[in-house]
Amino acid sequence: MSRPNAAPSGPLLRPVRRLVGAVPPTGITGAVFRHGQLLLAGESSHDYQVWAVDTRTGDRKLKLEMHICGESEGLDLISTLGGRLHWLIAPSDDSGCNLTFGPTSALLHFVHRPARERYDVDITHLREKIEPDSVRREISVTVRVTRDGRDPVRGVRVRFAGGKARTGAGGGATISTTLDTPGRFSVYARKGKRYGISSRVGLDIEPARESAPDRGSGVG
Repeated sequence: MSRPNAAPSGPLLRPVRRLVGAVPPTGITGAVFRHGQLLLAGESSHDYQVWAVDTRTGDRKLKLEMHICGESEGLDLISTLGGRLHWLIAPSDDSGCNLTFGPTSALLHFVHRPARERYDVDITHLREKIEPDSVRREISVTVRVTRDGRDPVRGVRVRFAGGKARTGAGGGATISTTLDTPGRFSVYARKGKRYGISSRVGLDIEPARESAPDRGSGVG
């Protein structure tokens, strides 16, 4: 924005359209547009939700929900670190609960969740190589994908923190990627309409506190 248009002396911005009753019950802390819909993040009493609002009608639909301790911030859409939708959670909460993430802010990464049977995804080996005099690190993750914990699945696409690979005949694959910052990451596996997600692993960060499972349709 140019200085002549800046507040408080600049011209008043007027809404193009008002959507009456479109604000979700958890309020709004951040927003981003996707395919003509407005995705809204908010939280209330440890219910963290993202709603999709139709900008033509004001109709809204719950896309995902979590129960955690923190402070909901903004949303963004970009394909990075193995996710598409990203939600910033700040390490702050006035209720005195134990922070789910911390001591710094957490950036959560979400992918579209298919509706069919899950695969079992297990990380069997993780190797880190930190470059001298740098926070940059090379990560190698070995993963095994099975159905019902027994039958290995071949040809599954697996992703971890921006790296990707495909499982072989024994259901195994090795994913290589590079990270500049610490965090908690999961392996996401998908083949057709079936998928699976491993437990999270922390890289230079304390183990995550488990939160209640998310509800809703995921990113879609």
